[in-house]
Amino acid sequence: MALKIKHKVQARVQELPDMKLIATLGNTKSEFLHTYMFGSELYKERVSFMAVAKKYAIVEQNITILGTVQTQEYIQRTFPNNHFNMVVVDDTDIDELFNKSVEHIDKNTILDLTQGFRHFPMTLLLGAIFDISKEKNIHEIYYAKTKNPNDNPFMHECSYDFISLFKYIDISNISRIINTFVKTLVVTDYEIKDNEFRELKKELSKLSKKMLSNDYGSANRIASDIFAKIDTIQTKELIELHKPIQTLKKEIREILFIKNEKESVTLFRFALYMFDKDLLLQSLTLLFEALGAYLDENIYFQKCDDASRDIYSKRNCLKKEFLHNGAKKIKNAQEFQKNFKKIDILRNKAAHAFTSDKHAGDMKEDMRHYLLFFQNYFSLESTNKS
Repeated sequence: MALKIKHKVQARVQELPDMKLIATLGNTKSEFLHTYMFGSELYKERVSFMAVAKKYAIVEQNITILGTVQTQEYIQRTFPNNHFNMVVVDDTDIDELFNKSVEHIDKNTILDLTQGFRHFPMTLLLGAIFDISKEKNIHEIYYAKTKNPNDNPFMHECSYDFISLFKYIDISNISRIINTFVKTLVVTDYEIKDNEFRELKKELSKLSKKMLSNDYGSANRIASDIFAKIDTIQTKELIELHKPIQTLKKEIREILFIKNEKESVTLFRFALYMFDKDLLLQSLTLLFEALGAYLDENIYFQKCDDASRDIYSKRNCLKKEFLHNGAKKIKNAQEFQKNFKKIDILRNKAAHAFTSDKHAGDMKEDMRHYLLFFQNYFSLESTNKS
């Protein structure tokens, strides 16, 4: 039986990547063997980081300990002839501690924040958060919580349960992802381990790309799927996520509201949405296309009604004819023409990169004026073509 267990352990070890461990350790005086639990897995060790090392089969050369001179003395006394990477830091120099924390975080790194001198665990955690937002090297973050709050590890053997702190990192990161998306439509690339959160981030990234490429048809379908997933996440009953989830739900409703039976109204609502996000060039493009769709829905020129024309060619023809000849069917046609021409000029100008100030004036204020002027046309009931 022992031989079989050994083979199983060896097989599990061989499947693990080359893991590294960073732990903080203070001036501990404990000489007892404590019980550390990973679920049903039990390890008897004097210090928590050794339990983590045993679980992940981490060799001593890949274990870094951040501590004081007193920590080093304890390590040398408790683990003679060890091959740990002992990093002694001045406990008054927080900047050095932070820099050392970030410096030693490498690919597939596990952190143990259970034991440490005063601010050491917190500083290492801040270094981990910094890395997670940049390099994504952190595999896991552990803290061993005493089962009995009255236990004293310096007086007798104690029992600990390891808990993962990544849950709270995930909550923080998905909240930041949601808030950034709602403000800018951009999805930041923060590390997420939770499967549902990771799937939400993936879907938001898809939605972002479709919205920013003005592909509302695809964006609407993705938004519908996300709306259904939000309810699934809400069943987790995570109080910390209630506000960002409600914010996201409201935002998805706004995206779904853009859709209308009339293409012109859909495009105009899309233009308004992008304007509210300060995405002015996209708002301008969508407004221009909304006007083309509006003409297609409301006026008729025989020369443009050629079966061989695709919709793009037909609407270009309608725009040219309308801007040149006008149309009685359009209410206040002269003002419509004048503003349409200005939008066309602004769109062509804004679509080109330049280093000098070619556009005299405030583009946002210009866009606000055009959207206010044209919004009445998109709230009118459908008229028959003539």
